[in-house]
Amino acid sequence: METVLTYIGSIASIGGIPLAIYLYLKSREDKIDKIRRQVLQIISYQIGEKRDLKIFEIEKVINSNVRNNKLAIGSITASNIIEDLISDTIASPLLDPERKNQIIDNLQKIFPSENLSISSPSSSSQSTLFASVALVMSLLPIFITLVIGKDGWSENLDWWFSFNAFKGYVPNVIFSVVTAGSGLLASYMILKLKSSTKKTSHNKSSKRDAEKTGAPS
Repeated sequence: METVLTYIGSIASIGGIPLAIYLYLKSREDKIDKIRRQVLQIISYQIGEKRDLKIFEIEKVINSNVRNNKLAIGSITASNIIEDLISDTIASPLLDPERKNQIIDNLQKIFPSENLSISSPSSSSQSTLFASVALVMSLLPIFITLVIGKDGWSENLDWWFSFNAFKGYVPNVIFSVVTAGSGLLASYMILKLKSSTKKTSHNKSSKRDAEKTGAPS
């Protein structure tokens, strides 16, 4: 029982820091996505009033929401909002074809050119990238252990692989396998959870925004 608890404690100590970093990145991505949907709702009200949009208005709404929520400048761009508006307009079942064409024409005219649009690094991929790196790092101990081999093993390596929780080559090989397996499972669950959560949230938000857009029509 003591050995099992030692295994659990060692793995928990190894995985605690990466998990904390992932949760921070994930919470920041969720906040950006939430603010982006808020901006879309505000812009959708003007579309619902059958008024043409201007790039100036979109940028000022974005800047106001980004500043009020203390987000990084460039985390949400006008081109992002216009692309989402086009997608929501096309998918809306509450708009007649003529009104859809009017909205799409307006959005096409104000869409920033490649020279004017500010491209920012995609923050939505940071947690996925981190989960992938965490997976690779969890597999790294197995690779190093196999390269070192039993003949090249020393007592000093016990600290690097299991913090002296286990002594010798074989126990550390087992510990590395368990750690890598846990990293593989955790990364898979993280990626699946992120994918399903983001898809569900986007579908619900798109439906809600589409209803708000077409309600006054």
